[in-house]
Amino acid sequence: IAAQAANDGTPAAKAVAAAKKFLDALDDKQRAKAIFDFDSTKKAGWSNLPITNVPRNGVRTGDMTKPQRDAAMELLAVVLSKEGYQKTIDIMNADEELATGKGKGKGGKGGGKGGKSSFGNDNYFLAIFGQPSLTQPWFVQFGGHHLGLKVTVFERSFVLTPTHTGVQPASYTRDGKTVRALGGENDKAFQLIGALDKTQLAQTI
Repeated sequence: IAAQAANDGTPAAKAVAAAKKFLDALDDKQRAKAIFDFDSTKKAGWSNLPITNVPRNGVRTGDMTKPQRDAAMELLAVVLSKEGYQKTIDIMNADEELATGKGKGKGGKGGGKGGKSSFGNDNYFLAIFGQPSLTQPWFVQFGGHHLGLKVTVFERSFVLTPTHTGVQPASYTRDGKTVRALGGENDKAFQLIGALDKTQLAQTI
């Protein structure tokens, strides 16, 4: 399958090749943490809460070497759209703001309790359920605080469910630019609410 995937330009084949590259980059101990049976009961082990509240499956990004982490992010880039991948990066970077105390919580207070042990882009986990295959279903599970992705790959289909995206802080500055990871969704939601009359608003909320 890997050889076939390497010579096949389809999205599914690229996903199989990227998954194999990631797994091959791990040592035996990490690989044992990263791989689960497709029907494993562990597949329900995901959350949007900090990792200190809910344990995650897979290998922690902060425990990966740079080549391993590059391979992990390459896999995400393959199974997500370009927009979805950027949104994932922006959510993780927002969490890094929270970890360093720059992100503002309720009441304008600084970063969340736990700092680097609970938040930040080192505290995300990647796991693969099933054998990466062009003919059988398998999926990539990736997440941490405010992010829970599960992308099932089956032949030509990529299905993102269940999936959770959130962000804290809602906006931050990076390289002199304001980043709003979920700004598009937020703006559209307010536009929708603003377009409703009082009766519709009462029925909606």
